[in-house]
Amino acid sequence: MDAQRHRAYADNGRGYALGFDSVALEAAFVRQADAPIQKSFPVTYNDTLLTDIQRGIIEKMFDLISLPRGKGLSEDAIIGYMAELHSLSTVNALHAGLHFKHEAYANEQEYRFMQVHPPGNQPLGTKLRTRSSSSIRYLQFDWKSAGKDVLKKIVIGPAADVERATAFAKDSLLLTDQQAVAIARSVIPYRAT
Repeated sequence: MDAQRHRAYADNGRGYALGFDSVALEAAFVRQADAPIQKSFPVTYNDTLLTDIQRGIIEKMFDLISLPRGKGLSEDAIIGYMAELHSLSTVNALHAGLHFKHEAYANEQEYRFMQVHPPGNQPLGTKLRTRSSSSIRYLQFDWKSAGKDVLKKIVIGPAADVERATAFAKDSLLLTDQQAVAIARSVIPYRAT
């Protein structure tokens, strides 16, 4: 984790950024996940590439849309085919979109952990939090189960009181079994709003 990877902080620059052993963290996620589909992946910040992928999906659909023409299929068969085609194109477009974020957020260097559950089969332990005027469902991930050395670094936000923030970080580490965690202050320029 370097300065370029932790520019955004909670609490107007007084929060923290955490640096993890990514291999151990990903292994813990796979062990804990209880979903038919689970994956982890880095987010790509390339609008042009996403546009190219989405355009490619649409272009491939053109040939498939006209495929039933002249085949003597029943109306029900054509409707079923078109519905399946619509579902497949939508799923592929959404799947591609999940891997991307606008280029303005590239400094986040986000890595996503994703589980996909069948419709109507909400996993046990789902929690709810609010954001603005909406509710968001989420599953809590117990990263501490990855082992004693999974947390590698705590970076204190650039607008924080360094002494108080360092003391809080050290006190918080006493409540965990994490070992050999470096605590540092961010050196990037930051203007609180």
